Amino acid sequence: MARLGCLVWSGLVLFGALYIFQALALTSYMVRNIDTAYWVFIPLFLPALIFLSCFGCFLPKVMHEKAVRYVWFVWFLYTIVLVPAVAIIFTKAVPELSTSDTFGPNVLKTMLCITPVLLILLLNVTISPPNRRFIERVSTSTALDLFDSIEMLAIILEQKQFKEGSFELDSSIETAIIVFVCISLFISPFALFQNKVRYGEVTVRKKTMLVRTSIQVFLVNLTFLVMRFIVWFHYDYDASIFITKNIISIVISGIEISSVFGYFNCGIDNNETFNV
Repeated sequence: MARLGCLVWSGLVLFGALYIFQALALTSYMVRNIDTAYWVFIPLFLPALIFLSCFGCFLPKVMHEKAVRYVWFVWFLYTIVLVPAVAIIFTKAVPELSTSDTFGPNVLKTMLCITPVLLILLLNVTISPPNRRFIERVSTSTALDLFDSIEMLAIILEQKQFKEGSFELDSSIETAIIVFVCISLFISPFALFQNKVRYGEVTVRKKTMLVRTSIQVFLVNLTFLVMRFIVWFHYDYDASIFITKNIISIVISGIEISSVFGYFNCGIDNNETFNV
């Protein structure tokens, strides 16, 4: 089913607007606490947009195979800037934030929540509607993982919402949260890369899928699960909802690996392909 060019353009314009808006906002957090000018950070966010444009993804005919094949690299160029930005903001800027600030903790959390939206927009404007199952699978699982990471960072930001001394994380816990969230963000492009596009079909790169999923299980979901139990029982911070999400993700990841390698005959069909 052919898509209307105006809808593609609308999605791309929205993607570009949100991307630039987030880039400016995150940069403002960094420059406020680091003696560096805006122009040093802003260009770092440009390669992803430039690469997207070079491969014809800013045209209504974005459903062609080359555009889809390199979507993961667009997201990779974005994340390699997002990861250090998050690290800088949460180590340098967040300790100085106050709820009375215009760009306070809540605004920062909102800016970070733009990231999953960007991913969903990117996939929906570069992959044609007949491949709805592929879009839904990749965008839903990866977006949930991104929201999971943002919620971990929100634990740090929540300290700003309580009276001083009533909820204060140990510095080692804060550092661990930031490190493992950065790992989670960094591996998100490989959730796209593990899907190989060739001759109009999408198949799974099994080795890439195994490595990425293993990292996702042990260095993200399992680690997040442990840290959430710590902040729940030691700091009395309710993290029960995402604890459940982490447990479910670990189980589903195990089923996916088993299915792709033919050890478990349910879930994902190891011969499943999608037309592009």
